[in-house]
Amino acid sequence: MCQAKSNSDKPTSADPLFDGFLTVAFDFETTGVSAARDRVVQVGAFGAGIEFNSLVYTSKKIADGAHKVHGISAADLKGKPAFGEVLGAFLSECDTARQQHTPRGGQAPKVLLVAHNGNAFDFRMLIYEMHRHDVGLDVLRARGVHFWDTLVSARAVNRKGISNNLGALFEQVTGDSMVGAHDALFDCKALLRVAHHPPFSAAAQIESLDAWLSRISSKSPLRGLDVFCPRCKDDVWDNRALNAGRILQHGEAAKLCPDLVCMSEAQCGWKLWPSRQPRGDGVGGGGARTKITAVVVAREDDAKQQAADISAEAIAAGIVGVCKTTKAPCKKCLAHKKCANVGSPGHKRKTE
Repeated sequence: MCQAKSNSDKPTSADPLFDGFLTVAFDFETTGVSAARDRVVQVGAFGAGIEFNSLVYTSKKIADGAHKVHGISAADLKGKPAFGEVLGAFLSECDTARQQHTPRGGQAPKVLLVAHNGNAFDFRMLIYEMHRHDVGLDVLRARGVHFWDTLVSARAVNRKGISNNLGALFEQVTGDSMVGAHDALFDCKALLRVAHHPPFSAAAQIESLDAWLSRISSKSPLRGLDVFCPRCKDDVWDNRALNAGRILQHGEAAKLCPDLVCMSEAQCGWKLWPSRQPRGDGVGGGGARTKITAVVVAREDDAKQQAADISAEAIAAGIVGVCKTTKAPCKKCLAHKKCANVGSPGHKRKTE
């Protein structure tokens, strides 16, 4: 499935590209295009003596569009290991390579994971899949994992009008057409060729795992990461915005839905009322559910405090607004900060 090789008997650095790092390009093939809802079907990684390639079992249906891209079918995945096992095997290969590249008396290199469009997809998918398989982020922190999205570097180097997809960049760097795209391992090999190209490597923006989590949390959070169902680890829908609107409209007599409801195909029936008790028959009214836009695991304590603040009294009093974009309780309103959206359609809050 995989193999690791040492480039020398007494290496002085993990990779000539960035001193102190074990530079590894990695790529996922998946069941679809959503990092939050889809699943990984193939993991590929290449670099610093590592060549890793494995199919990944998932019961989730592979979208027709995804199958046309990578050609992997449900039949191909039968009997293959789950993501947690595959990730463990990959990290084990990284550990072996780190040991081989550790200078005598020195420190083991950190792991630099390189992905094209990683900020928007691959890095997110990694975190989601780890969460779904009960793999803690500490396994990455223990290896000093850092992220580098080569798409960011390409956009910084290339002028407007030049394509920055991996195939175009590979041709730009090598002069050859990229044959075999959308196989995870092949894409990784091509990506490493691009990453070593001086203009792109010079524009590298390398972030630690926690720095990346913090930045993503403040700009485009990992949706729903703190509200996966505790029973089946599948998607949970958040009705807090719906309930907040009903309370604002109908007051304390409003019929409310359970705040958090599991929406998995297994229909496990899990429900939670974290901030208020059900009214009447305990079920509440029907209506559309709104997917939460939540903070990431790294800010779990803040998320719990935020949930505690979302009480019926606070909403009814107009202290908490509902964001017109996400339909979730407004973070600025919760923090009693000045909010430019107050008074706009879909964002109701009494002025201070």
